Amino acid sequence: LTGQRNLSERQNTIAAFDSHKKWHKAQPFRYDSDDNVVFTEVHLSHQPNKILNKFTNDFLDGGFNPLINAISKDFTSESEDRPNTSKIHFLLVIAWFLEAERHRNGAKANNIDYGLIVAGLTEKTFILVFKYLTEGFDNKVWSLVHAAVITFKEIVTTTNFMALSESEEDKEIATNIKERLFHKKHYLDLMAKVPTYAYKHSPTYVNNCVDLVDVVLKTLEEFANEDMVLFIQSNRKQRKRKNVSREQEEIDDMEGSDGEELERTSRKLSAQRKFDFKKYQTQFVNAAAIETYMAYLSRFEDLSEKDIKKGLKFLHRAFYIQKNHVVLFRLDFMLLLHRLLSGDGLPKRSNIRKHFSEFLSYYMKKLKKSLDTTPS
Repeated sequence: LTGQRNLSERQNTIAAFDSHKKWHKAQPFRYDSDDNVVFTEVHLSHQPNKILNKFTNDFLDGGFNPLINAISKDFTSESEDRPNTSKIHFLLVIAWFLEAERHRNGAKANNIDYGLIVAGLTEKTFILVFKYLTEGFDNKVWSLVHAAVITFKEIVTTTNFMALSESEEDKEIATNIKERLFHKKHYLDLMAKVPTYAYKHSPTYVNNCVDLVDVVLKTLEEFANEDMVLFIQSNRKQRKRKNVSREQEEIDDMEGSDGEELERTSRKLSAQRKFDFKKYQTQFVNAAAIETYMAYLSRFEDLSEKDIKKGLKFLHRAFYIQKNHVVLFRLDFMLLLHRLLSGDGLPKRSNIRKHFSEFLSYYMKKLKKSLDTTPS
């Protein structure tokens, strides 16, 4: 500030200071993984809710399959690449309506006409989901990864729901879908990559990653427990054809193979290509994934008991089943267990607190044994 008047008169000096101030509106922090994926929650009154329900029912009854088939055909063509926003919206539309179809039929798998949502359970859809998941990881477009995680979670959940149907045809279709979802090593490796470094992103992103890992491991474990043979293809050479996209080649190959041919091809593969669930689940357990689950459980106040159980199941799988003790011998994890079981932690009469207490007892037993063996 300059000028004799400003220097000699206090009020003029303060007023001059105020006149130079600029107010900048604070911008709320937003995770890049939530762009075009997570939106502000809107509560609808009775009439708008009624209109939305009618639209959802009408669209599922006649509009879902034609729309998804048309977009899938366009997205697998050789034309120029689509913007990420379009890819995200495409994935979220599939996920939202698959979930809507399950909810509108209640808890009974027999009530669902799966033909109404078949476009969301085709080879084209699977290939596009994994393509966009790969793109998202490679280019660090976390919102695209987030959308693909949500969509694949809904696909697997819907397929598992279909398997509960009393119809033998539905069960057979569900088994076939699962085999096609998990028949490639690349797809399985992507699933194991999902929880890695998820803790660096939004709580919603972390929640969806945990949900996906839970449903994928549960599905594959059922395959193993039921002695269902699953063969994994790896590094398959693609036939080069002019004017045909890589995605379309893959679709044509998969749709052109009947069950017997697929089985014959699978049996030609070496025994090492046979799916080994015990070996596969170890890919999920690493320091970065543990960080994700610690970030997830640290928000236990915002989680339901069912959600907390998913986190505990993963820790149990790593520490008790796989005997991977070292990855959880860390001070911040001990502090998390202390917080969960403190007076302000999990509800004292809840089952989940009891399960964590049992986990802590086993954990401390192994820790003491480890310290006795290797104190350093």
